[in-house]
Amino acid sequence: MDANVVKLVATDKLQDWGEVASEIKGRNRRKTFQVAAPLWIKRMVSEGKLLLNPSIIAQLREQEWIPTELQKQMIWASIVCKLDSPEQRQEKARIRSLIQKRYDNEWWEEVYERAGRVWPAWDRYKKNILSVGTATATLAAHSSVLGQAFNREFEAILKMVPAL
Repeated sequence: MDANVVKLVATDKLQDWGEVASEIKGRNRRKTFQVAAPLWIKRMVSEGKLLLNPSIIAQLREQEWIPTELQKQMIWASIVCKLDSPEQRQEKARIRSLIQKRYDNEWWEEVYERAGRVWPAWDRYKKNILSVGTATATLAAHSSVLGQAFNREFEAILKMVPAL
């Protein structure tokens, strides 16, 4: 696999791809992004870093992780909803600019509206999954009972995310 694809797939922040692949130009850049995107989506979903409805995840899996335009909006909404603190306003503005440049303002408005509908799931995720601390997370990783409880909670959170 191309080293640039590997770098992109390993980059959690989709909005940083332009900087990570700054030395790639023209058709090579587009081709690299096309190869990396499905691998990135698959990784992010498997690591629980994208809040997508389970039915959307199943669709993506069937599509070999190649998203439709609507699914791209859902992915961006998942990213944007996580930027809810005052310090992250600049990052949200940067994402808005990137999306408006790549697509248009209507596309951004759709992403932002979707992010608002994903936010309750993100809030529950922060409270019930992220806030448990490293000791509890380590215990959950090594305990089938606690691990199953975390998995059930995560599934419930994903079901909160709209499928349309």
